[in-house]
Amino acid sequence: MRGLLLFSLLFLGIAGNLQGQLLPYPTFEGDGRHLERLSLLAGSADGQQLAIRPYTYQTVASWLERIDTLGISLNQQQRWDIELARERLALVDRVEKSSDEERGLYAQAGLKGWLNQTFYRRKGYAIATEKPGIKFYANPVLNFELGNQSNSANGRNVVFRNTRGATVRGEIDGKVWFQTTLYENQVRLPSWEREWSSAYNDAVPGVGFYKRYESSIFNIVDGFDFFQATGEVGFNITKHISAQFGHGNPRVGTGYRSLILDNFADPYLYAQIDTRVWKIHYRNLFTEMKDGRQTATFTSNKYVAAHTLGIQLTKSLEVGITEMTVFQRDNGFDAQYLNPIILYRAVEQDNGSTDNALIGLHANYRIGRKAEIYGQLLFDEFNFDRVVEREGWWANKQAVQVGGKWFGAFGEDRLDLSGEFNSIRPFTYGHRFGPINYVHYDQPLAHPWGADLREFQFKFGYQINQDWRISGQIVNLSQGDVSLPPTPNIGANILFNNNLRDRDFDFRIAEENRVDRTYGQLQLNWRPFSGANLSATYDYYGRSSESTEDLGQHGISFGFSLNTIQRSGVF
Repeated sequence: MRGLLLFSLLFLGIAGNLQGQLLPYPTFEGDGRHLERLSLLAGSADGQQLAIRPYTYQTVASWLERIDTLGISLNQQQRWDIELARERLALVDRVEKSSDEERGLYAQAGLKGWLNQTFYRRKGYAIATEKPGIKFYANPVLNFELGNQSNSANGRNVVFRNTRGATVRGEIDGKVWFQTTLYENQVRLPSWEREWSSAYNDAVPGVGFYKRYESSIFNIVDGFDFFQATGEVGFNITKHISAQFGHGNPRVGTGYRSLILDNFADPYLYAQIDTRVWKIHYRNLFTEMKDGRQTATFTSNKYVAAHTLGIQLTKSLEVGITEMTVFQRDNGFDAQYLNPIILYRAVEQDNGSTDNALIGLHANYRIGRKAEIYGQLLFDEFNFDRVVEREGWWANKQAVQVGGKWFGAFGEDRLDLSGEFNSIRPFTYGHRFGPINYVHYDQPLAHPWGADLREFQFKFGYQINQDWRISGQIVNLSQGDVSLPPTPNIGANILFNNNLRDRDFDFRIAEENRVDRTYGQLQLNWRPFSGANLSATYDYYGRSSESTEDLGQHGISFGFSLNTIQRSGVF
């Protein structure tokens, strides 16, 4: 950790000459896909890569400026997207008088006197202070969900989530930007997430430390209670180089999943440098993660160093490469990996270590201003001769993704469609030395289910009007059984030691102890005011395999969220 700490102190020490709005731009529950639509509408710009995420407030602001400069004739959906982005950027003042255009909280005349002068002076922000030398914005965070599943174990059909917290962001002297979110949670997971948890060492999706939670009201004994926090501080070092330090989830890829680095796992400590020059975006990422599941005792640290190079080959085509190394040292972070322009494989060989190295390739192609196709290719290990021989050698560990998005499909401006295919060979992301597998807090850093899988997913969304949206998805996942014990290891569960396999050849994707899972969802959302979302959701979950009884479950749930950030889930 000492090397990572020295790096952090280095760029904090030069903050007196820095400026920028380089913090992750939030996407809240019920927002739909306005960011992706805006990114395509704005078109390409030097140094901005769609696959290197999360996007920042600065990036989204530049999109709005570019759209305005281009003078594009906007449809109704695009105008709604721009209005929503302006609210998130704190560019919209509250209108004091009620009008036909002001809805919900902002149309009410009940806020008078001190309350009227204190709260929601900026649309979408409960507290907004803009004074010389400081800007400060704050919001409550709420998420209440309650539902029921059929055919649940022990007759306990209730699923719920109860989240309360707050989020703040601000600017000091136009040079330092900060952001943090704190929230307390009690949840009972749906059955498919409980299945995932059971396979992955009782981890809770997206959560590190937790406590067991019981409720006599809902007659459950298998709930979870946890507290979480994220936070970042960001600066511009030069015109082309920026830095962030924080606790969060950087990501690579434009798809529903990322097979290189996703944001599914619990947030982790990271330091990040972004260099944007000409048509190139180069990111260095240095992280501290946890080996194993957090309990009452100390959990040892592990580290991931990564760098991503993205290049805009044409106005439509972007390609990139990511090199990642997972390692563990008795004395903390290995300072040799702090070199921002070296190949990590060379460092690994000089150290005489057997660190876990992975290489990822990504590409995305814009089709006009309303569509995109994309793909990823990851190599954990690779032997070309073995691939040609097609003998199913265990160490040919690769993952492939292909997908596409179409906004304004079939000439209907408010209809969005997307589809994606993922294929991951057995043993990918795993390692013979457990502490350096590609996981954090026993949660995969790429696909949530691990390896040895094929997945098809389709999503649609239709914006009925500015406040109402209907969406749905269907996912089909075929995989080797991740719930099997570690010996013999069939290559599906990436927590297991790769050396526990019983052979070296004849490993095919999702052929051994195959489990087929199907998940479907239909959701209706209503946005009563900025940041808020009321939802009604129907879920279907089906599971079939040769070794267990087939399962089919239906569920209905209702929820209310306020300023709750969307996160990747098991499905």
